[in-house]
Amino acid sequence: MFQDKEQLEQVIDQHVGKRLKHRRLFLGLTRQNLADAIGVSIQQVHKYETAANRISSSKLYNVATFLKVPVNYFFERMELAGLVSSSSLAEEADEYEAQHISEREVSKLVQNYVRIKSSHLRKGVLDLLNAMSAQEFNNSNFDDLHDSQVEDFS
Repeated sequence: MFQDKEQLEQVIDQHVGKRLKHRRLFLGLTRQNLADAIGVSIQQVHKYETAANRISSSKLYNVATFLKVPVNYFFERMELAGLVSSSSLAEEADEYEAQHISEREVSKLVQNYVRIKSSHLRKGVLDLLNAMSAQEFNNSNFDDLHDSQVEDFS
């Protein structure tokens, strides 16, 4: 549990800052892009992202509009129903980081795919991805089937 109201507020500010940074990076934007869009300095964006400064509701609305997400996006995954414990916050942070990495990979994949000018090459990349994912799916289904058959004979 949180010691006091200030500690809870800091945790919320950190969560909002992480979500802001995550969305900015996911869209491939720089701090400068965001700063220009909402009328603040790059340093101020950095302070929002690190929770050194609290973002006002009107600025948060502007950020959400620019990043094309609803305002509640910044509060998603906050399980504050009964004031979450610090251990559950650590678990949530680990889960967030794991998802952040995969979303970053997806973002880079899409950014690089869009840069391919040749429709023939884009189709080739798509065909390759489809073949690879189908192979991965078939292998995992085979492993599951094989494991269940082995268990039947045990």
